[in-house]
Amino acid sequence: MYDGEWLRSPLGWRALRCLNLKVICFSRTLHQTIQRYGITSFHAQYFPEPSEQVVNYGKPRVFFWQRINEINWPLVKQLLAGNEVEQVVLRDDPDPTHIFVEPEPNEVGIEIVRNLTVAAGTPQEDYLRLLSSCNVFIAPRLREGIGLSFLEAMARGMCVVGADLPTMNEYIFNGENGLLFDPERATSVDLTAFAECGRRARARVADGWQQWQASLPAMLQFIAEPTTRQRSYGSKILLLLWDAARHVRLRIEKVFPKLFAPTTVAVKR
Repeated sequence: MYDGEWLRSPLGWRALRCLNLKVICFSRTLHQTIQRYGITSFHAQYFPEPSEQVVNYGKPRVFFWQRINEINWPLVKQLLAGNEVEQVVLRDDPDPTHIFVEPEPNEVGIEIVRNLTVAAGTPQEDYLRLLSSCNVFIAPRLREGIGLSFLEAMARGMCVVGADLPTMNEYIFNGENGLLFDPERATSVDLTAFAECGRRARARVADGWQQWQASLPAMLQFIAEPTTRQRSYGSKILLLLWDAARHVRLRIEKVFPKLFAPTTVAVKR
């Protein structure tokens, strides 16, 4: 995942090449980096299924879940400056070691939501209800592995405002289906066309969902096929690779439920 690997040194990549690994990348930027170091890589760009429930537009209503210190309410306020915003929903649930920044007491039009969890077994409906009440989404992290939170917002037709870094800038074309900002020199974004950006974002997800579905057989084939060096070890390593392919598929199905139609993967013996 890009968010966990972007700082890896050239020496680290070369060490991985010696292991004769195969890597599935959900970031085009990471995929290109890995290929430069001679590591076998498959690029798969994930898209969720477009939501049947599309947000209402009107005036901008902003949803921001603070997860990290670097993207906090003062920064979001700077991004929104000069725009006529009807409401801001702030979710107080930062990642471990990060601290939520409270708005000033005299700031109006802000709803703070606390004690909302979206982990397995808790009411996901509450989170989706909050998303449905807004139409602009502030991507909560500087870098993503995939970016499930902002992709879910795009799938609902929200205008996503995100840092001009992977993976946000691999899905969002600035001013067309969302808005990107430079986190080092953040300035106000223009929400004038936010509704059109939101509609195009949902259309992008709808097209991407079809592409993602079409890519699944090739990805499973990539998992199942041994590399050149692994083929030389004969049927035992091949059996291990088949078992690994099954395990990886089960893990992918767990992360992305309801995505896989029955698929047959042919493994060369």
